[in-house]
Amino acid sequence: MEFRILGSIEARVDGAPVALRGTKPRALLARLLIDAGRAVPMDRIVDDLWGERVPESAVKMVQIHVSALRKVLGPGVLTTRPPGYALEVAPESIDAIRFARLRVEGSAALAAGDPRTASVRLSEALALWHGHALADLGEPFAAVERASLEGLRLAALEERIEADLQLGRDADAIGELEAMIADHPLRERPRGMLMLALYRTGRQAEALSAYLGFRARLNEELGIEPTLALRDLQTRILRQDPELLQAPAATPRSPRAPGELQARPGAVRYTQSGGVNIAYQVVGDGNVDVVFVPGFVSHQEVLWEEPATARFFARLASFGRLILHDKREQGLSDRLGRPPALEESMEDLVAVMDAAGSRRAALVGISEGGPLSLLFAATHPERVSALVGYGSYAKLMATPDHPIGLSPDFVAGWREEIMRTWGGALSLDVFAPSLVEDLLFRAWWSRLLRTGTSPRGAEGLFDLVAQMDVRQLLPAITVPTLIVHRADDILVPVACGRELALGIRGAEYVELPGHDHLWMAGDQEALLDQVERFVTRRDAHLKPERLLQTVLSIDVVNPVRAADSVSGYAGRLDEHLRRHRGRRVIAGESDLLAAFDGPARGIECARAIRDDLRAFGLELRAGLHAGECELLQGELGGLAVLIGARVGELAAPGEVLVSSTVKELVVGSSLRFTKRSTERLDGVPGVWRLYALAD
Repeated sequence: MEFRILGSIEARVDGAPVALRGTKPRALLARLLIDAGRAVPMDRIVDDLWGERVPESAVKMVQIHVSALRKVLGPGVLTTRPPGYALEVAPESIDAIRFARLRVEGSAALAAGDPRTASVRLSEALALWHGHALADLGEPFAAVERASLEGLRLAALEERIEADLQLGRDADAIGELEAMIADHPLRERPRGMLMLALYRTGRQAEALSAYLGFRARLNEELGIEPTLALRDLQTRILRQDPELLQAPAATPRSPRAPGELQARPGAVRYTQSGGVNIAYQVVGDGNVDVVFVPGFVSHQEVLWEEPATARFFARLASFGRLILHDKREQGLSDRLGRPPALEESMEDLVAVMDAAGSRRAALVGISEGGPLSLLFAATHPERVSALVGYGSYAKLMATPDHPIGLSPDFVAGWREEIMRTWGGALSLDVFAPSLVEDLLFRAWWSRLLRTGTSPRGAEGLFDLVAQMDVRQLLPAITVPTLIVHRADDILVPVACGRELALGIRGAEYVELPGHDHLWMAGDQEALLDQVERFVTRRDAHLKPERLLQTVLSIDVVNPVRAADSVSGYAGRLDEHLRRHRGRRVIAGESDLLAAFDGPARGIECARAIRDDLRAFGLELRAGLHAGECELLQGELGGLAVLIGARVGELAAPGEVLVSSTVKELVVGSSLRFTKRSTERLDGVPGVWRLYALAD
């Protein structure tokens, strides 16, 4: 079975068209094809098919259309998958998927200096089109998707013409470029290619006229000048620069050896983490697993559409088995309406590694992915062979005790800009100054942000990052660590990278030149050289001797008066620990010390035990602290265990008391706290801020 959306909607079986009657069934089929293999919730289907004018019978109508489509598509194709429906078809059966694959292959070949292969692949991609995408649909979702697909088509056409120009087909390209410019008069890349093609065919005056006409139009309609790259091309034409006769038609990508760019997008798969579907891919088959932990926004399919990103992933996959995933609330993973807490993201990462069959991996944490990688490495050191942080931080905001972060005024202004300009090339002058004038990159960056999350999702993520502080984790990290930062990073101050390296014992720090924060921008080879060197040199068999744990101390307030009740409750304590994945450290007649690999689970366990104990006529006090524990012949020990016990001693009856470390690690969760006191703990150095759980 084959499906076409790059034109009018079509379904074919053995080459013969399937009768698709009615506008809404065709629209429903197209909507499910866009998310083929994934469940599309019923409420989203209704919104996409009817927009703001939803009839009362919309759900019933969708069910009727589903039934009609099942009759023509055959069994097992359109399935019910709560909370909606899914189309179970091979990705390559959809023309848009084949187009995306061929375009990535063509872009990679062009970047690798192989214009002949690039021209063939991109021509094959463009041949799949038979009109405007979703041409016969007027539903709200179709207009958005049509614009996105048409943008990719135009980019593929530009790249194919660039490849042809590199092959010396200048005269053949002129007519095609003139037609493209007539349809897209403000697009700069085809204008530059036309100028070069005219110059190479001996039409210097026409090449200069093309520039002057474009400059006049930009001034008249937008009040701006052409980019520096186009102005430089005009100057070189005026000087009759002989190198133009051999140079590539547009801004060249850095040449790469052909063998470095063989990786293709992996099949998107899903795994469940606490009932949430997390999308992931596996690319390559190297000897070391490399888990890429994304930053601000990600979307696995859209990331591969940008050649610079595809090259970056291909390099990682050339020396490792690359594991990619979208965090919950982003990209292809489930959207829950709120950004995930660090502990939730850590559990999602565990689920992805398990699903990918990875027992141990090198983590490459990018920007906002850094704090998550730090938490994972501290909590699960046995699963981390190496830790790499790029452009990252332990705390991004400036506060009196952390003056190196971003100022509150800058952050407030940036947050306002996010909400005002979401959908465009948001803050590219901050994320990647070197690419501000690259029109194709700007279009791709805008698409990545739009598909990666919603404006509200971005706002929630921004607020979460502003609260994040994992400085207390740094001493607990024992895995081999490399911190890489660009010296003039505008978004994340270089001092934040230096702070990470100083706080982690034995960490290696490398400072690279450059202003770009985005990992695929700037001199990515210098960054990748450091990653490959570090990840591939490490001994994968080192066993951790320390790890981050959350220690829970529970003391029953009235054990003497209710000794029989306490004895009868022992079995229920073990059940609560199993349910929340805790383990005993020390147990007595009326007290308990337990450890958890996540602070939120420890708090929930304490609350559950407290509420359950009351049924036995008992009351407890509980304290929690998260810190570095020592592994001594399989048993936990160290200062963190003592601190957990001391915090519990200070709790009032019925109170769950936590240290500031625990409070900061559960930022983004639904847990709330009130400030209790600042205390000195017996046998523990320093002063400790304590907070009570607010029920």
